Amino acid sequence: MELRFGIEVMPAGHRRRAIEAEVRKLLEVKFLGRIFPFDEDAAEICGRLRASRRAIGRPMHDLADAAIAAIALSRSASLATRNLADFADLGLDLIDPWAMPAVG
Repeated sequence: MELRFGIEVMPAGHRRRAIEAEVRKLLEVKFLGRIFPFDEDAAEICGRLRASRRAIGRPMHDLADAAIAAIALSRSASLATRNLADFADLGLDLIDPWAMPAVG
């Protein structure tokens, strides 16, 4: 969703087409079978997560972030994000990909 949004808000032109082609290749090759759906389990967790955060005075206003967290939690998966603050204290294993050492 966020990759598609980023592409859609770019101005039309060569750069946008090039990035769109790279993202398409990335999704079809590197991420094939690795993108988890927002399913019934994630929906249940998302509802509970949003309610519990609201009850402690720290509501998750961004429904997309709540859904992303719930998908990761429903699969016991780590979550890679630069936005560590919004996902703190949710019981997730958070990875900041920008803080990782360079590979290669």
